[in-house]
Order: sequence, then structure tokens, then C-alpha cells
Amino acid sequence: MYKVGLDIGYGNTKIITEGKKIHFPSLARPGEKVNMDQMLTAT
Repeated sequence: MYKVGLDIGYGNTKIITEGKKIHFPSLARPGEKVNMDQMLTAT
């Protein structure tokens, strides 16, 4: 069995397996209110 740990945070994303670690900048950011009409328009 292959085990993988994943931590998606605001600073770095970390992926850890048995014996190896990978860190890279995260794309996650705090959420914001969005009007549903704005989400469904093409502009």
C-alpha cells in the first residue's frame, strides 16, 4: 500500500510520501462573497 499525505494551505502545499517531501507555493487564498449573477455571466 502506498501512503500519501497532502496539506493544502495558504502558504505552501505539501505532499509527503514515505521518505519524500514536496513543497510548492499554494494557489489557495481566502474566500470572498460572489454574486450568483456574476458567476453565471460570460463577462
